This record gives sequence, structure tokens and C-alpha cells, in this order.
Amino acid sequence: MRSSPLYTRLSLLIAEDPELLAVAASSPPNQPAANLFLAALHARLAEQPDHPLARFYPDLTEPDGRAESEGELREALHDFVRTDRAALEHLQATQRVQTNEVNRCAFLMPVFLEIARRESGRPLALIELGCSAGLNLCWDHYGYTYDDGPARDPERAVQIRSVWRGDRRPNLGGPWPTVERRIGLDLNPLDLTNPGDRRWLQALIWPEHAERLARLAAAADVVATVRPRLVRGDAVARWPVELEAVPREVTAVVFHTFVANQFDAAMQERFALSLEAASRNRTFYHVFNNMDHGPEIRVERRGPGGFESTVVAAVEGHGRWIEWLVTS
Repeated sequence: MRSSPLYTRLSLLIAEDPELLAVAASSPPNQPAANLFLAALHARLAEQPDHPLARFYPDLTEPDGRAESEGELREALHDFVRTDRAALEHLQATQRVQTNEVNRCAFLMPVFLEIARRESGRPLALIELGCSAGLNLCWDHYGYTYDDGPARDPERAVQIRSVWRGDRRPNLGGPWPTVERRIGLDLNPLDLTNPGDRRWLQALIWPEHAERLARLAAAADVVATVRPRLVRGDAVARWPVELEAVPREVTAVVFHTFVANQFDAAMQERFALSLEAASRNRTFYHVFNNMDHGPEIRVERRGPGGFESTVVAAVEGHGRWIEWLVTS
């Protein structure tokens, strides 16, 4: 919660209050309860901006310059949760933490460019597990600016921003590769043309993060134009089917960011077995990062000809900084 002073304050109040903890604990066991509860609060408050609790949220009300005490915050939080408890628990039961962080494209874009170059510029087919609203599937329609100057298409409406660490840099030159298909798999894909889905994705962004909120709005317009195909269902069961449908002359890339760490043990085993099985039939790339592997991006090339695995970069989870680790 270090990048959200408000969520730090709320978390401390919730942690010491059994009543608030009980509401937060109504989250499904496979979801991060704190994130889900705070997002539900945010979503419900967005529909009730006149409630006293809303004045603590910088994205919901204009600051009035008055210092708000912890006692006032505690009282407003209690009142809101008590009066809105049924709706909050319903949101927690029916929604998921699906933060579709567009800025992760800061580290995905160099990886996809490297793969395209390695495969002699052949078209790419992207299959994303846990796609949420599919924003990262549209990575080649965004502009990119790093600390050492504009890298690609700085005039585009969506600007991905990051900072390089270390001495190495990826090769960001050359034309954009052709993306032959964009497929997103999710238990609950979000449709950004649906106002409810769009509000939920906005609620998952922390209240002080105005730049992220603006970037989400601009990226939503891009997704509406590009229209990646989003498929509802078990991503672990579905992705091999989608892979098999990719023409052999197209480079298939299966990717996910901070998703597999949410799989339970049985699903992780199923996923590992599905990767092995698919590797026996065709060559494809597997690009991922997970919380349990630390802040790194790993690229695997799998196929009948063998298995290669490379950690290409260390990254901040939302793409705020990247340390490139390989020679391009």
C-alpha cells in the first residue's frame, strides 16, 4: 500500500476492527481479500459520492484543504460499511481482482519485439491467460516513452512510461511485427463497452493514481477499435485448444502477468502438464512473471526441438522500471 496513503490508512483501521475484518473476510478464498474489499469500497463509493467517506478519495471529490482526522475517517468508514454491507459483500462474491495494468506493456513490448526478430519477422499469435479486459493484447497500438527519451510512437493517445535500470537496453527499433490474432482467456473477461465492467476496472485502480486512471480510459478506446477476442472459461483448459488453431507459419506466444500465482496447487500442476503436452506437438513461446518468482520476466521457447528458458528482465510489477538482463 506504499503508493496509496489512503489505502494505508484504511488498512490500518480495518486491521484493528473485527466488524470490518468480517466484511473483508467474505471474499472468496482464492482472491486477495484486502484488494477485493478495497476495490468494492471504491466501486460503491463512486456511485455515492455525497457520502462523507468519499471526500477522503482524491479521484471522487475535490480536496477542500481541510485536514481530515483518523477519527473522522474511522467514523465515515464504519457508517458506509454498515449501511452498504449487503452490496459490498455481493461485489466481493461476484467480482475478482483483475487489475489490467496497461503499463506492464513497458516490459512486454521489448519481449515481443525480440521474439519476432528471433523468428525472422513471422506474424505473432498472442494468447493471454488471465486477460481481464484484454488491454495488454493491444500493446502494439500504444506509444512508449522511457527515461532516456521517446522510444516508439510518442504521438499516440496511450503512452506507456517506464525507467531503465542498469546498463543494458533492448533493441526497440524496426517495424512493428504483424499480430495475426489476439486471444484473451479469463474466467470473467471484462467488456469495456459495458459500463459496469468499466466501473469495476476503474475501481481496482488506487485512488491517488490519476495517471493510471487516465491511461486506462485511453486504452479502453483502443481496445474498442482493435477488438481482441476474449473467451470466457478455464484458461488452463482452453489455451492448448487456441494454440492448436494457430497456423504453423505463425509464431505463437502464450503469456500471462501475475496470474499463475493465483492458481491453486491442482491448477498449477494441470498448467505444467499442459505446457509439456503442447511442447510435444509444436514450438511456441511462453512469457510470464509471477509473484512467487520475484520481479522478473521469463521467456521460454518450448517445442519438439527442445526447451530454452531465459530471464530477460527484472521489473517493477506495474512496469514503472525495467532492468534489462540480456544482450539484444
